[in-house]
Amino acid sequence: MDEFDESLDSIEVPKHSTTLSGLSVVCIVAAFTHIYTGNSSNAIGSIIIAICTGFFVLNPTFFSITLAMSSSLMYFIITSLIVIVTFTTVNILDMRDKTVLDLWAISLDAITAGGIFSIINHIWNSPSHKCNLFVPHWAILDGKDVSGNVWTPFNGIGRPIV
Repeated sequence: MDEFDESLDSIEVPKHSTTLSGLSVVCIVAAFTHIYTGNSSNAIGSIIIAICTGFFVLNPTFFSITLAMSSSLMYFIITSLIVIVTFTTVNILDMRDKTVLDLWAISLDAITAGGIFSIINHIWNSPSHKCNLFVPHWAILDGKDVSGNVWTPFNGIGRPIV
């Protein structure tokens, strides 16, 4: 955990905190758009993403980075599937104005959740977090240490990065 604390103390967190804060505000705006169109489930999802991201920006800990990464990834996948299914099965020209507005808000949710996940994953993979002190024996290839963080959860646990 010391390597992780060094990663959170590095320049990466303050460098991206403004962008993450801005994306949280975009999530709040999308939540109000969902409330206006009557889509309360996506409004709740947008608010949860904004709160998790804000919690990480204000208090960067292992719990907050894991919470923000997992919630933003889950919400990105769900909203992307909604957008893909809607665009492929429904004629958008026949929709009401509020429905089209809500579809654009869901698309905005997918983009912001993907952006939040991407930025936080970049912070997690920052160079100060790439430590080989605790590399397991299977991650050593031909007697040479693998440079990279083998413990990054979204790069595959137990798979060395070559």
